[in-house]
Amino acid sequence: MESQYLYAYILIGSFFIPFIASFYPKHPFYKEWRSVIPSIFIVAIPFLIWDSLFTSWKVWGFNDKYISGIKFLYLPIEEILFFFIIPYCSLFVFYIIPILLPRLQK
Repeated sequence: MESQYLYAYILIGSFFIPFIASFYPKHPFYKEWRSVIPSIFIVAIPFLIWDSLFTSWKVWGFNDKYISGIKFLYLPIEEILFFFIIPYCSLFVFYIIPILLPRLQK
């Protein structure tokens, strides 16, 4: 599948279920956002700086076939969103697994 929005589609697909499930009344992850959101920003900022520098120095780059072309500080918007969406999804999974599979904690 070749699409200039492939990276965005993957991010949206990754984010959709955890975000919707965050509002499930029995396990309301959205109540944790007060600590989750700042923690994501604290971690994302240094990595975004590093990623931006390495991209500007041409240490690595991004395939234009799979990104929208919208860039900020040498980074495609999808890459910037990656550093917020994927940590959110990871924290959601970390939060919900012990609830749904309590045997794993033993």
